[in-house]
Amino acid sequence: MISDIGKIGTLIEAARDMKEDVNAAPTFSIRTLLGRRDDPVLQVYARRLIESIALAPVNTGSSRSLLLGIALQSNSPATLRAVVQQIEQQKLW
Repeated sequence: MISDIGKIGTLIEAARDMKEDVNAAPTFSIRTLLGRRDDPVLQVYARRLIESIALAPVNTGSSRSLLLGIALQSNSPATLRAVVQQIEQQKLW
């Protein structure tokens, strides 16, 4: 959950698509489950986070998915960078 207003917000599922060709560039599926479907910035957050998780050395080849709740007052690029940096520093995977 990523929130600065104390709510769950929009629920988004993000997953790495598994391909038979291991040398192909990875692709990801992003799906809004509940909440704001009209905000593409939320999908950018989900895409960036699942990419960080899926491409981490410990997860190479993994098909882990991510359920993400996002509720932020500011969806600026600076906020995205700060959130991703904080999560990558925590190494929660």
